[in-house]
Amino acid sequence: MDRKLIGRCGKYCGECRIYSASHGDEELRREVAAELGIAAAAVTCEGCQGPPGSRFARECKIALCLDDQGLSYCAQCAGINDCTKYARVNTDAGGKPKLYSTQLKQWGEERWLSYHQEETAGENETKK
Repeated sequence: MDRKLIGRCGKYCGECRIYSASHGDEELRREVAAELGIAAAAVTCEGCQGPPGSRFARECKIALCLDDQGLSYCAQCAGINDCTKYARVNTDAGGKPKLYSTQLKQWGEERWLSYHQEETAGENETKK
């Protein structure tokens, strides 16, 4: 299991277009770069749990907050339900971070990663 794919906010990095673009999908890399107005070579990410310099969103407020608290992801934070940063990300992502964070707390990392890797693999097969 690749622990780097546990998003700091609760998302699964394997679903992220930026992560996917930086791991072999050159057409998607060019598309994402054009959308963001950056060079294709700048579309790189090793996942939210990767070393700080390897994350695409190097100044992510959630990651910086978690680093200050010594936490890996929001599901570990006692203040998750009162956090405005988390609430905004959850709203912007259609509720997935809250659902995924709940799953992560209940299932643990290994089961959570396995489930989301299988789900993403199935979605990718359907797209082909």
